Amino acid sequence: MNILLIPNLGKKNAFECTCEVIGRLSGYGCKCYLFEDKIEQFSQMPVESYSIQSLEKGNIDPKIDLVISVGGDGTLIHSARRAVQLDCPVLGINAGRLGFL
Repeated sequence: MNILLIPNLGKKNAFECTCEVIGRLSGYGCKCYLFEDKIEQFSQMPVESYSIQSLEKGNIDPKIDLVISVGGDGTLIHSARRAVQLDCPVLGINAGRLGFL
């Protein structure tokens, strides 16, 4: 399973939460992806880069099966837009304060 993680690293616990998610998913044999602008912060983790530019041009390769949003409500809304482009479900993990969505 290919999973795209979209963390909001401005949130207090988002980095640690994203690292734990990557570790657990990798243990289950999932392949984790991050957009290019976030990949450097996770260089010690088993993640691969996913190109924002090719996604916006409609080139969806590899096929993403799930988007996981790590952040607050705004991050979840942003991730839902990407999930629509990828034609896949989105799962939100709250690392913000309210977590209304």
